[in-house]
Amino acid sequence: MKNYLLAIILLSPLLSLAQNQEKTAIYAEMERALATCDSLLDMGIFEEAMNLAKATEQKVLESVGKNTPLYADCLYTLGRIGSESGDYPAAEQYLTEAVSLRKDLLGTEHEEYIQALLILGSTYTDMGSFDKAEPTLQNAVDIAHKALGTTHRSYIRGRIFQGILYEGLGQYEKAERILLEALSIVEEQYAKTDRFYTIIQNNLGVLYAQAGRYMECEQHLLISNALVKEQYGENHIQFAGNLFNLGFLYDNTGRYAKAEECYLLSKSIVENNMGRENFYYAGVANNLGLLYYHTGQLDEAEQYFQEAIGIRTKLIGGPHASTATSINNLALVYEKMNRHEDALEQHLRALSMREELLGKAHPHYAQSLSNLGNLALKTGQYAKAESLYLEANRTWEAALGREHPDIAINLISLGLCFSKTARPAEAEAALREASGIQRRLMEKATRYLSESELATYTFTFHNYQNILFSITDVEAATRPGLAALCYDNSLFYKGFLLQEAQRMRKLVNADSAAQRQFELLSSLHR
Repeated sequence: MKNYLLAIILLSPLLSLAQNQEKTAIYAEMERALATCDSLLDMGIFEEAMNLAKATEQKVLESVGKNTPLYADCLYTLGRIGSESGDYPAAEQYLTEAVSLRKDLLGTEHEEYIQALLILGSTYTDMGSFDKAEPTLQNAVDIAHKALGTTHRSYIRGRIFQGILYEGLGQYEKAERILLEALSIVEEQYAKTDRFYTIIQNNLGVLYAQAGRYMECEQHLLISNALVKEQYGENHIQFAGNLFNLGFLYDNTGRYAKAEECYLLSKSIVENNMGRENFYYAGVANNLGLLYYHTGQLDEAEQYFQEAIGIRTKLIGGPHASTATSINNLALVYEKMNRHEDALEQHLRALSMREELLGKAHPHYAQSLSNLGNLALKTGQYAKAESLYLEANRTWEAALGREHPDIAINLISLGLCFSKTARPAEAEAALREASGIQRRLMEKATRYLSESELATYTFTFHNYQNILFSITDVEAATRPGLAALCYDNSLFYKGFLLQEAQRMRKLVNADSAAQRQFELLSSLHR
């Protein structure tokens, strides 16, 4: 009996050692699997990443159980994949569990807890749940600042996510301040090849595009695009995202051929990597619809908008800011098709959704107001149109300041409304202000557009000049200042390209190599 007991005592340490070695091997295997999931996620291969993560989760449950850091890692990885692929309900569930488990196991000042909190906050932003996103991200940033310091990557990531949040809320100045702070830290502490540097450049470009600051937008997007191309290659989902953003810029500055090229290439990359049932494809479909709306290809525009709405509704279920955008755009197509009842229905849907999700102070809410004003103006409801235009103007000014293209367009519509209601003095005042904004925007565009691109961009203002001409025809007898304004605008736009061509020639003549290249390009242009 004693010999038997002695054998048990002697074997126990060996058994314990074997169990520890087995457990260590299991941990190593599971950690390698999760690292593979991260790699697949970076490559945009979401389905394979999700399948591997779920299989890993099951093995972890069977081998080490739920109440472990490794299981928390599984939840975190599953949440990240869900968030990146647009499966937000699943992402929220996984990340909420990961945050709770890491808090219990690691404490609130641990880096991995902060990471889970940040991804959860970012997911709330993507879902349009801004009321949840803001406190979640602020909490994570505050903890990172205290526990890790401002140069730590978790703090920088938190500031990037906050910048995206405030851009989505239309608080552009706050978003810019936060992103520039993050960029400054990255430039001082890390290299310009760092992933965060690329991300911040892209996000600043998107922010400036939304704010109508197109010169600054293009600079940042081109930097980001070159870095993404170098770091990930031309078939990566990240490159598709950068092309999408460039397409948005080119569309908004009248460079439609470039915009279409960017969007179609982005669409092809997304389809090859992810198929069509995802938010990336829905975004490209929406923007292709907007491009074709601008170029008058209304049937194609309607098709793409309906496809985008269908995908987004299926994936999200309830209201979402991106769905509201596609609904708004579909309403514009119906309006141009003279399907006014359909247009009104969709405009009201978009307005209601934007009010619920973004609030009445958001620029997108102002956009819906202005669009409803345009429809009311077309159908002879002048008092209603005026009220909508004025409210839109107040909202835009508070969010964006006076120097924004949307405000100029809204003022032109308001001027037309004043003219229709026999108020020529107010019409002239609105049109003068709109013309001033547009001229200043055009002058800024000379800093970053080529000669041909300037010609295209100038053409985007011609429709509004035609509206001014039509109003002047009616009001010329009582408002001679309108005729003078038309004349001044005509001189400005006609002389604009000549002046810029001369400026370009002067710059080229300063360098003989540039002069030869310019002459070659000019001969090809002719």
